[in-house]
Amino acid sequence: MFRMIAVFWLFAVPIFANAGAEFEKIFEPRSKCAVAVQYVVELEESRSKRQCVGMVAGDDGLVIVNSAEIPGILRLESLKDFKVRIFGGDPEGYPADYLGADRITGTHFIKIRGGLKAGMRPFNSFPRANCHMGDSLWGVVLDSESADFEPMMDEATLIRRGKYPLYIGCFSSPVASNSAPVFDKSGNFAGWAASYDENDYILYAGDKSGEVKLLDPNRASVMFMPEVVDELLERIPENPAGDASGWVGLIDLQILKSDVAKYLGLENKSAFVVSEIVKDSPAEKFGIKKGDIITGYNGKPIERLRNDLATLSNFWITLAKNKPGEKVSFEVISGNSSPRELEVVLDSSPKSFRQSKFKYFKRLGFSVREFLVDDSIARKTFRRGDDIAVVQFVKPNSPASSAVPAALKQDDLIKEINSVPVRSYAEAVDILDKLESDKSAKEIVILAEDFSETKVIRVKLD
Repeated sequence: MFRMIAVFWLFAVPIFANAGAEFEKIFEPRSKCAVAVQYVVELEESRSKRQCVGMVAGDDGLVIVNSAEIPGILRLESLKDFKVRIFGGDPEGYPADYLGADRITGTHFIKIRGGLKAGMRPFNSFPRANCHMGDSLWGVVLDSESADFEPMMDEATLIRRGKYPLYIGCFSSPVASNSAPVFDKSGNFAGWAASYDENDYILYAGDKSGEVKLLDPNRASVMFMPEVVDELLERIPENPAGDASGWVGLIDLQILKSDVAKYLGLENKSAFVVSEIVKDSPAEKFGIKKGDIITGYNGKPIERLRNDLATLSNFWITLAKNKPGEKVSFEVISGNSSPRELEVVLDSSPKSFRQSKFKYFKRLGFSVREFLVDDSIARKTFRRGDDIAVVQFVKPNSPASSAVPAALKQDDLIKEINSVPVRSYAEAVDILDKLESDKSAKEIVILAEDFSETKVIRVKLD
């Protein structure tokens, strides 16, 4: 994602306006830390080219990209033809491989084949900055593809820094392209831009005017601090589809209300109420119940951050850093009982959408995928291990979308096909494969289940 900045220098007021050539000496080598990343997304019926910014993170050709720039739900087989480009380099780009995404932050890792190319430089070849609120920092901005991704700079004031729950710095205005590096006035590495900028505007709609937020998808006004980036580089996935993390099976924890906390003598502590638990999960097996209050983790009070949202997010991140098979402990209050310590052996995290199997049936006009724990949570059954075929995609103007009395829809569950019970994803694929290739088949009758009812759907075939 890029935006042409035709009048950039007319309005930018560089923090080194009097430095002239001296700043250019600082800027030129540091601008080589930012590269353009191009790739193709191939879905059932579409193929599109996308691009974003990445930061060079190693002499071996490693590049990191913000989580929002490559949708995390896309499967590996949908991500194709990665290339990295840099201003003044090969206009065809340098082939690269997708290594996967960090399980905590979603940061994407890409590696240029054959290592770094001329004109590229890792961010960690520069010293670290020691930043404070009120400091003026600058970041790299890449122009559009039509301008060969020429690097420029922007600058902003650091207005806040802290743990939210990752260590971040916030700026008064956009400071860099998303996923580009940020530096201090001496050229020391200050952080990695990885957010969106919000601009306030007043929307006029007759007598219903109101404030809205307009997002610039190409610029960032927040950065990850260097220590966060260092930690990211220690979690390069071994499996491009995603490494497993430790999983306990807790769902939708809620911050304990202040009046209840006061009643329990927890006024100055953080605590969470367990809203739901996945059946047959480690949490259930080791004695945690719905409605329990978690007051401690691994022998310590819950770490309290600047606000409730940051505190809860930090707890989830802390849990996700564990590996399958590791033991963790929770201090839990059940009803009016005294706090007790429960030790839980973590299981492997359930399969994600990216890891799920799927198959597209072009003649029928829809695809199916495996049922996931996330589907169970959405349907409030809170089970794991269900083996069901789920409709993933329905092609517009296809037999499936024109079915009667109602179209087949995304997220429908396939229960029967032509009066034959479907007991698994594999069974559904086997039956649909045969119907797809059977040119004599003129109709398919599907018993499907959506979020509220079971329905019979007749799909007419050509």
